[in-house]
Amino acid sequence: MPKPPIDMLGREIGRLTVVKKLGKRPNGGGQEWLCHCDCGREDYVATTNSLNRKVGVRSCGCYSKEVRLENLNSQEKEDLTGRKIGRLLIVKEVTSAEPGRHWLCFCECGNEEYVTSTSHLNRKSGVKSCGCYVKELVKELSKKYTKNATKEMYQIASEKMKKTMKANNELVENTRISIISNQKLRTDNKSGYTGVTFKDNKWVARITVSKVEHYLGSFDTKEEAIVAREKGEELYFKPLLDKYW
Repeated sequence: MPKPPIDMLGREIGRLTVVKKLGKRPNGGGQEWLCHCDCGREDYVATTNSLNRKVGVRSCGCYSKEVRLENLNSQEKEDLTGRKIGRLLIVKEVTSAEPGRHWLCFCECGNEEYVTSTSHLNRKSGVKSCGCYVKELVKELSKKYTKNATKEMYQIASEKMKKTMKANNELVENTRISIISNQKLRTDNKSGYTGVTFKDNKWVARITVSKVEHYLGSFDTKEEAIVAREKGEELYFKPLLDKYW
């Protein structure tokens, strides 16, 4: 048995007072209510689910803005000069076109021109640096993998990459590998061979790879044009198929 609708009219939830029932949202949405906020806003609309959700102080958004402003003001008063954070030594405050306060830092790697913001310095993360720590970590992991990797591991990784590209019909080097491997005839093809057409009393051979069409020549016979096309496939398609397919 369906639950009866919840009547929110007249309720006070945080800073909000529900003053009017508006109806349901289109496309099966929830029930909407018009709310007045303690900040003075009188046109805030919320759904029943939104009003009943367990969060902090319920408001039209003004409370979150006040908290952000309060945090920003506390940062504005903070002097970070001389503080050591991770690998960074904060030298002095500098001007910047970006919002917020910015600081010149010396890094243990020797970089003495690194500039960053208060919010970045206060953000909880790993080792704080000018970027050198991450680079060192990546390099170390790369060396470790290369040292322990075997030829078999590389072959397995290569096969996985190829299978993924096949499954997703990947475009590599501006070429759809699945298409050149299949070479399905176009419906308007009258020669019986992909890339060979009859034009101006000549058999013309062409091939397209990496979104570039290559002219392979015009011939008196279809057989000659087919041979030219096969040579083109050997020249242009085979390296891609060997590499990715």
